[in-house]
Amino acid sequence: EYGKDIVVLDMGMQFPEEDMPGIDYIIPDSRYLQGKEKNIRGVILSHGHLDHIGAIPHLLPRLGWPTVYASRMTLALVKKRLEEAQLLKFFKSHEIKSPDEKISFDDIKVSFFASTHSIMDSLGTIIQTPVANIIHPGDWKYDLNPVQGEVTNFSSLSKWNQPSTPSILMAEAIGSTKEGHQISEQEIYNNIKQIIEDAPGRVIIATFSSMFERVAWIVKIAEEAGKKVALDGYSMKINIGLAKQLGYVKFEDNTLIDVKRINDYPDNKIVVICTGAQGEDRAVLMRIANGEYRTIQLKKTDTIIFSSSVIPGNERSIQRLKDNLYRKCDNVIHKEIMDVHGGGHGLIEDIKRLIKEVKPKYFIPVYANHYLLREAAKIAISIGFPAHNIFIPDNGSVIEVTRQGVRIANKKIPIEYVFVDGLGVGD
Repeated sequence: EYGKDIVVLDMGMQFPEEDMPGIDYIIPDSRYLQGKEKNIRGVILSHGHLDHIGAIPHLLPRLGWPTVYASRMTLALVKKRLEEAQLLKFFKSHEIKSPDEKISFDDIKVSFFASTHSIMDSLGTIIQTPVANIIHPGDWKYDLNPVQGEVTNFSSLSKWNQPSTPSILMAEAIGSTKEGHQISEQEIYNNIKQIIEDAPGRVIIATFSSMFERVAWIVKIAEEAGKKVALDGYSMKINIGLAKQLGYVKFEDNTLIDVKRINDYPDNKIVVICTGAQGEDRAVLMRIANGEYRTIQLKKTDTIIFSSSVIPGNERSIQRLKDNLYRKCDNVIHKEIMDVHGGGHGLIEDIKRLIKEVKPKYFIPVYANHYLLREAAKIAISIGFPAHNIFIPDNGSVIEVTRQGVRIANKKIPIEYVFVDGLGVGD
């Protein structure tokens, strides 16, 4: 917020915690913006994961439908969500066709840069104001050996730290307690390729439906090995259909088959890519594990791959799911025993690298539990970043930036959980 101009970054939802039975999800408290709707110049979305776009059907109507700025894939996912809520006709959007694009909102100007995450079309944002340049990579990681695309490099962002307008790096800190570097996608590719080629029977891979690139190269590996692929799970079919429609994933039409046809082929010629790696009750993998899925009955020769991380709060469900799968199948593979998944977030050495490449004047760790923000600050200090230029906010914190410097204000804005339970919001 600068003067009377407001730019909103992301509109995500939070998944419920274990002590929130019956709650579908949690959305941000937007009370601070009530009465300021006319000042909102735009909503900028970093990428298409639900924790960054999931609250859009709830918040955009409350805020008077400001224009949303996002990349092509992110907008496609948002439109799908609004279509399901029967709100698409009110939606105003502007597609960011290239990271080189620039937008001007009078005193606030916005530039973009390509960011690497676990979903296509992720964008970083630079918000330029007369007093500072705020660098916001969104969710980020380094991939120094990608399966396709460019090697991650953020060093060009150092130019935004200028004497008259210093730069503020506002970076998510989810990986701040994990040693080393995030694994490259090429290593995961090599491991999954080996498993698919050597599998004695069917291969069933559970992953996130938003991992378009990974699903695309799994299909390609299967195609080259002469195997058929069945996609299963509502979000998997919808998302990959969207990606194919937009030209982001390409494969032969006859490679994909309906899951009901998998028994028409030898077991060692079948790969199933499905949802449910988080142990969700009614998702495909849990139904397979429980013997409740008519089309797929597990065999000892099947190979199950969890190509996913554990979302906090889902640990017990996933442990139960693994137990059931291990009882029925001899080949269950997950990241604890083999590198078949890499997260979308930078780890300790990546955070050091980011700070060294961007060279900001100020550092604000964000997007994580408070203890992780504190750990990110320690990482910055360990490589010589001045502690007095690090600011650790809490939910509701107001960070004030003037020509004299940066500070966390004593006042906070009202922030409470807003629960969504079916059709009820905030009841």
